[in-house]
Amino acid sequence: MKILNRGLVSLMALVSISLGTNAEIKLSPVFSDDMVLQQNAVVRVHGTAVADSKVKVSAPWLHKPVETRSGSDGSWSLELPTPGYGGPYEITVSDKDGKVTLGNVLVGDVWVCGGQSNMEMPMRGFSGQPVHGTADMIVRADSNRDLRLFKQPRDWSTTPKADVDSGRWTVETPLTVGDFSAVGYIFGNYIQDVLDIPVGLIQCCWSNSKIETWMPREVFRAQFPEIELPAEDQTEFGWLEGTPTLLYNAMVNPWDGFPVKGVVWYQGEANHPYPEMYKKLFPECVKAWQHVFRNDSLPFYYVQLAPYNAGDGRAFGYAEFRQAQAELLDKVPNVGMVSTGDVGDSIFIHAPKKIKVGERLAYLALEQTYSRDGADVKVPVARGCGFNPQEKTVWITFDNSGHGLIPTQCELSGFEIVDADGNIHDAVAKTFGGNGVAVWSPVDNPVEVRYGFRNYYEASLYNNMYIPASPFKMSIPK
Repeated sequence: MKILNRGLVSLMALVSISLGTNAEIKLSPVFSDDMVLQQNAVVRVHGTAVADSKVKVSAPWLHKPVETRSGSDGSWSLELPTPGYGGPYEITVSDKDGKVTLGNVLVGDVWVCGGQSNMEMPMRGFSGQPVHGTADMIVRADSNRDLRLFKQPRDWSTTPKADVDSGRWTVETPLTVGDFSAVGYIFGNYIQDVLDIPVGLIQCCWSNSKIETWMPREVFRAQFPEIELPAEDQTEFGWLEGTPTLLYNAMVNPWDGFPVKGVVWYQGEANHPYPEMYKKLFPECVKAWQHVFRNDSLPFYYVQLAPYNAGDGRAFGYAEFRQAQAELLDKVPNVGMVSTGDVGDSIFIHAPKKIKVGERLAYLALEQTYSRDGADVKVPVARGCGFNPQEKTVWITFDNSGHGLIPTQCELSGFEIVDADGNIHDAVAKTFGGNGVAVWSPVDNPVEVRYGFRNYYEASLYNNMYIPASPFKMSIPK
């Protein structure tokens, strides 16, 4: 697949740029050497040139250049069709006064890595907050691999921006990998290794950000008029990364017309006090991002919040939010959820076991997007229950139990029964029949059964691929 020597390609690109006659033509920072374009797609390429001049884009897979004309202000855009995966290539953009050549360009699959700090946390970790097991991947970074990274700088705006202010695509080096999203890199690294095609990763995240800030103004006006929006001339904010529309305007909207394969998303801590509202906001956020990337069925794979004390490990705030996240699986098309009951940490809100999270996102993508069947990688989810009053037993059935829930013949921790007065009782639980759990309790008239329904819990129930079951609370039918 490698049709040109990459060092030669980069040298040729530099020579080409330097020979341009004071090239006035400029491209968006989204387009640079070392980039990855989505395969079998149409990419909106844009920039500035000499006013009212012909602009041409040439690529090796085109029979003839794609052309357009710049406006009176010099701005231009055109649609570039892409082939199946391959490269590296050179792409040349020219107007009447000069040209720019982009080298070492690949065509493959591009994934966006979005969310807040658990997605932003780099491979090297945050200060005083480690990531387990990533040192080996950092030092083995290989600039000759077909994996490319775009780390988008933080930015905000009260109005939609047409372009990002800065940033560029990079090859793998220990420095670029060490500074990139751990969850995102591990996900993309796994996808590239399994499929052996070029993969591009776009890091688009901001610590402590609410989902509202990743959504466009028009969605709030149409569906959430009760949510206050910032004024267009506003410059001071009590919680910038929590203010609706600000990050969408500056960090998502500039990618309009840049096709991608899908989105991986790790966000929710900033919204956890309001799970019911999140269930309304999340579907609209997914639709907005699908619109930007021009794909109404764009896959959107998200991470369930990991166990964390959050001030009181026995409280329910995070538990209620995880419940909302699990319910979204049935409400939003083209999504998948990664469960994290075995990766949480009572001390660190940024769970150190990012390798499991990234790999599980890759499992979902490989099964649901790339049709790699065979492994049971979907999260087991409780679907129904019944109560036997003679045996005082609640029988729970699960979806996605695969080849059976485990462990078998062992007591499971984290199960509880709620009585009619709201009192919570510990319960004894064991798996049965492959896809079910039996829960025993001395309570005569239980009204609810729970598993892992606390801020912090430790997973005890898995499917045969060691995918932890989603925690839950469920009403018991009379």
